[in-house]
Amino acid sequence: MLMSKMPVSNRSPFIQMKSFFFILPIFLATALFAEVDKDALPEVEDGFEVDFFVREPHIINPSSLCFDKHGRLYVGAGPQYRQPKEDSPTDYIKILIDEDGDGLAEKVKTFAEGLNCVQSMAWKGDELWVANAPEITVLRDTDGDDVADEYQIIFTGLNKLTKP
Repeated sequence: MLMSKMPVSNRSPFIQMKSFFFILPIFLATALFAEVDKDALPEVEDGFEVDFFVREPHIINPSSLCFDKHGRLYVGAGPQYRQPKEDSPTDYIKILIDEDGDGLAEKVKTFAEGLNCVQSMAWKGDELWVANAPEITVLRDTDGDDVADEYQIIFTGLNKLTKP
């Protein structure tokens, strides 16, 4: 993750968002190569550094990312990516939490599981909208424990698109 040497709490939202776009390729590469030579990471300008936020086995085959209103990173992932089978474990969404602001996720919590091919996620208020083919599902944490309690299918049939 690209980060400046100033404390996380003092960084502007623009710098945090800019950092996100630099995190994504590194985050995805981490899933492919659990053992990575840190000397092979790209060089960056003075005042910045590249590091890993999380590694396997916490996240396998990440497919989508989003942030909640508290700035925590949610990652949709799963073993079904590109090779789904009838007996494949289901996809999941995990929350990656940097509790001490050092740029590394100390806590990984499963927010939702039992999903099929998580492709994208977006927050709308207190609802996490998830595209997980063939459905669009809304997830809600009704008791504040960071685990989705309600799964509501809003639309289904995304796998049966036909030409007009």
